[in-house]
Amino acid sequence: MEKIAQDAKAFADAETGHHIRFALSNPAWVYDSTRNVGVWVATDYALTITRIDLTLDAVPAAEVLADLCYANALVGLADSVVISSLDTVRGVFAATDLHVDVPEGRCIYFQFRARPHPAIGQILCQVDYRRA
Repeated sequence: MEKIAQDAKAFADAETGHHIRFALSNPAWVYDSTRNVGVWVATDYALTITRIDLTLDAVPAAEVLADLCYANALVGLADSVVISSLDTVRGVFAATDLHVDVPEGRCIYFQFRARPHPAIGQILCQVDYRRA
């Protein structure tokens, strides 16, 4: 009976999967303008981040160092929490099997930790989540 319950939960989780997809063009310019880029103004409900994928359009020697975070609001970033540190290797980053809970009403944002190489023209990101 326990195995059936586990299978049912896995199926239900797969059915409730959602994605946030975004692109950052000219990330070196963005870094010079602001180090925090809003992704979701306020979550509609509590959610669980399950995976993060990041891809670059170029692979220079110095790649992207950033964090995906959440906070009470983008203004002031009160009670900021790092969901995952993002460090690309050969132009990609993947964090799989994550289980990071984000409370309802939180702002999710992308935060640079270092200036991206100017050769990087675009960063593509996908964040997988499900309702908590």
